[in-house]
Amino acid sequence: MPCLPAATQIYILIFVAIWGWYVTQSAMAVMFIAGSGVNSSEWKVCMVSRIEGGLLGDSCIRLMGSELSLDEAVASARKHYKHLPLCAVEEWIVLDAIVTDAERAKVIAAGCQPMFLFAHKVVHDEQRRFEPGHWVRSSMGTTFKEGFLFATRNSVYVLLGPGHRKSSSIEAIFSIF
Repeated sequence: MPCLPAATQIYILIFVAIWGWYVTQSAMAVMFIAGSGVNSSEWKVCMVSRIEGGLLGDSCIRLMGSELSLDEAVASARKHYKHLPLCAVEEWIVLDAIVTDAERAKVIAAGCQPMFLFAHKVVHDEQRRFEPGHWVRSSMGTTFKEGFLFATRNSVYVLLGPGHRKSSSIEAIFSIF
């Protein structure tokens, strides 16, 4: 990678390391689910209890996203982000990854913040990547503005209604696949 800037090289290495772990964990979880006879509604209950118990726990901060209507919230988001696709979500949590100072510096140098978004309910996705009612976990965030606009390098999530914010380990964050 000698022709790429150092910050880009570091970001790529971090991404490859995390992605390798994530793929391994996802494959094991999918094999478990496929081999266990767990149906999708039971899996959803397991996922929710893991989120509420393991990720939310007692130390989460309650936040309020946009209280505007869907159309008004999307229009407001569009004023800030003219070109990124928008995805409106409910029942959300911003997860601040627990990282060392050195890891934080590398992530920031790559133009990101060590934070992710998990939303239990997609309300509307402009590009129809996610079906309404399904869940979504973002890639690493770049900004969190106005209390309801969570941006990544390639999407802006419009946070509707109440939500949470909590610190969490990278392992717990990537256990949500």
